[in-house]
Amino acid sequence: MPLPANGEISLNQIHLEAGGVSSTTCSLNDTDIRELVDKAPEEISRFSDFYGTQREFRITISSTLVDLDLRQFALDNGWDGQEPAYITIPSGIAIRGSVDNNSTAALTISGSWPGGVTLINNGIIEGRGGAGGTGGIQGANGNAGRAGGRALRATTACFVQNTGIIRGGGGGGGGGGGSDRESTCDGGETNENMHAGGGGGGGGRSHPSYNAPGGQAGVASGTGVNLVTVNGNSGGLGNAGAPGPGGAGGAALGLNCGDTAIGGQGGSGGDYGTPGTAGTGGSGTGDLGTNGSGGAGGAAGEAVSGGSFINWLAFGSRIGPVSA
Repeated sequence: MPLPANGEISLNQIHLEAGGVSSTTCSLNDTDIRELVDKAPEEISRFSDFYGTQREFRITISSTLVDLDLRQFALDNGWDGQEPAYITIPSGIAIRGSVDNNSTAALTISGSWPGGVTLINNGIIEGRGGAGGTGGIQGANGNAGRAGGRALRATTACFVQNTGIIRGGGGGGGGGGGSDRESTCDGGETNENMHAGGGGGGGGRSHPSYNAPGGQAGVASGTGVNLVTVNGNSGGLGNAGAPGPGGAGGAALGLNCGDTAIGGQGGSGGDYGTPGTAGTGGSGTGDLGTNGSGGAGGAAGEAVSGGSFINWLAFGSRIGPVSA
């Protein structure tokens, strides 16, 4: 609780506000008391300097953390649940998310902060990359890639001073469509069946704590005369260095008539805060059959969710969508 804004004020009141014990020895030159009014040791303090002052909770995060709930972190590190809180992420420290698809954020500011809260980011807050979509089986559509992960989410009023980086994860690439073809040649005497799986989508660009998996390959199977089945290829892993590439679709060449079934290429994963690329559809030649469509690329991971709750003291670098 702040000290009185006017009138009489005692040294004991000041000592208590600084975190001291009532009726114990203290002076206006004690370090904890001087810090209430930002006085250097050689500066003279007056009782009136302390009007309306309040002890503040200040802490600097010293190691990389994952899925950080800022309020719980403050409570675990000595915040009394009332003081104004100032929490700093220094240069060289990262706060990272473990979940893609714009779900749990790397850092969440929520709950009650009676004295207010200010997040000072000089480091990196980053979401996980989205997983790539699975390639379609023969004749089936490829699956959509997953959205990248959120970086920062706010659900309560706060201040943010960002001189570092806040970035969402890249979206996963969509899976390629499969292809299912049937041909007849030699005057109708010869039949053949070709089945090809689509390629998996690449994982979105992520961070060192959690990679983003590429999508699984589409598997080709089935029955038919003179059957040829070729699976697609899995998508590549998205990591801190780059998003993952999409896997190639399978290519099934008929044994007799020379027709083909070609699975679609998986889409590549997106860079930080950008969507993944859609997969391409299956294709081929022959008399009959079905070609699946490519899956959509996953949405970009949000840099910020709940922007309407944030009073920005500095914007810094924000990579990815900022939603209200």
